[in-house]
Amino acid sequence: MGTSDKQALVMGTVYCVIGGICWGISGTTAEYLMAHKGLSADWISVLRMLLGGGIILLYAFKGQGLGIFALWRHLPSVLRLLAFGFIGMNLAQYAYVLAIEASNAGTATMLQYTGPIGVLLYQCLIARRWPTGRELAAIILAVTGTFFIATHGSIGSLSLSPAALFWGLLAALGLIINFITSEPLIHRWGNATATGSALVLAGILLSLMKNPWQAAVNWDLGVFLGCLVLVLVGTIGAFIIFMQGLVMVGSVRASMLASTEPLSAAICSAVFLGTVFTDMDILGFACIMATIFLLAK
Repeated sequence: MGTSDKQALVMGTVYCVIGGICWGISGTTAEYLMAHKGLSADWISVLRMLLGGGIILLYAFKGQGLGIFALWRHLPSVLRLLAFGFIGMNLAQYAYVLAIEASNAGTATMLQYTGPIGVLLYQCLIARRWPTGRELAAIILAVTGTFFIATHGSIGSLSLSPAALFWGLLAALGLIINFITSEPLIHRWGNATATGSALVLAGILLSLMKNPWQAAVNWDLGVFLGCLVLVLVGTIGAFIIFMQGLVMVGSVRASMLASTEPLSAAICSAVFLGTVFTDMDILGFACIMATIFLLAK
């Protein structure tokens, strides 16, 4: 590996770590806006995707002009973008916020981060190979961690609501789709164009399905600052920084480095919102985090 390649790997790693932290902060912010300010998951999700994605697209337009629309003349890229936006982005953003609403930011983010296992299995399938011993251990740990979070060790009962488990795992599916579909688009069309377009598409679809703008919002300083953090830090900053890192280190490594998201979400949720995690929750978190360190070797 040459010096420039090593520098790119280091910078890509830094970008992915910072992007993951920003996402974790956004999860706690969404929890605050729903639990303390009465905003709905629909409203929050559409706001961050339409406003955040729109600003990212404006940034892309500043650099590329009308070239941002060239993507739409390339059918394979259009199909990939539709999957990225309509399916991956909506699941990773909307299902994730619903999982937070049904539980808390730390638990929802941990469940979502079983997603890197799916990225791994996809890569194994494409390469037509079986998982290695380390990879199998990671898969077992991910399943075990989810079991502890969902049941607290009791096979006969769920300590986590079925809704939280369902939306959390659906968010993990969205994460898988995002990692798989976004990398080729970013390489060909640029980070801001691909990511901004996917966010706007996802926001338009969800807005048409849920029509969240009819809800009354009691705007105060807390709501304003929360929305500002959600859009600027948790959407624009997180996506631009992280997706740039993904291009530099690859989708599998990036999905592991994003482990800073569940960590930052759990820490922020405990510190700022007073969320209390049980010993079984922490054990489940540790199992899921261990998979990321195993696969990053």
